[in-house]
Amino acid sequence: MDIPLHDLLLFAAPLGASAITLAAIHWFPGARELSRTTAYAIGTLVTVGVPAAAMLLAAALGLSRGELFWATLLLTNALVSGATVNLAYWIDGKLPHAITLDEVANERG
Repeated sequence: MDIPLHDLLLFAAPLGASAITLAAIHWFPGARELSRTTAYAIGTLVTVGVPAAAMLLAAALGLSRGELFWATLLLTNALVSGATVNLAYWIDGKLPHAITLDEVANERG
């Protein structure tokens, strides 16, 4: 079974883009704590929006794929996105956090 490179890229690139985007948003320097609904909305935008952008790009390039391809991409992206967020929270719980400027100022205070 020979998978064309453009199919592999069309499937794998959105997964990688979603994981990197969610990790970057999670650890964005200086970001304040988001409300649960805002975090959920942003996560959903990435989880659904990235595959939708891939669909639009594929259509613009004339790469016709069936519904099964796109449904599989959406479901896989949901799994990858969920795993990325869970991994980020696990890392937050396991690794010591960096000392912030506020913590230094409070100790000097």
